[in-house]
Amino acid sequence: MLTAPTIPVPLAAAPLRRRLAFCQLQVQNIEFRLQYELPERAAVAMHRVAAETLPAALAAAEADAPMPPRRREDQQLTWDRLRNAALNELEDRSGPAPLALLRARLAGLRAEAEALTQALDAAGEPTAG
Repeated sequence: MLTAPTIPVPLAAAPLRRRLAFCQLQVQNIEFRLQYELPERAAVAMHRVAAETLPAALAAAEADAPMPPRRREDQQLTWDRLRNAALNELEDRSGPAPLALLRARLAGLRAEAEALTQALDAAGEPTAG
């Protein structure tokens, strides 16, 4: 039986370095979002969801000076839109589930960057650049 001769194939470092740089940039972006952007967005949304002052104020104003039904409906619709937008923000972007998914992505990117660094180190290629 004949076997093919083994020829050492050099590691193509450029694609690995590009991917490593991409992973490192994504890690920085996600860390920034987790530390600065998303907690602030979540706090604003939580305040909107928890705030019952506007409906109470509308009810008190209604007791003192009744509004036309159309205006009352418009104000209630505006309040409902604000509250629903806050709920959507928490559900889609800055609430517990989106944060957990983002942290999982961050862990995956860190692991990928570590594997790329190890592959480049094993081949004797510099990783900083």
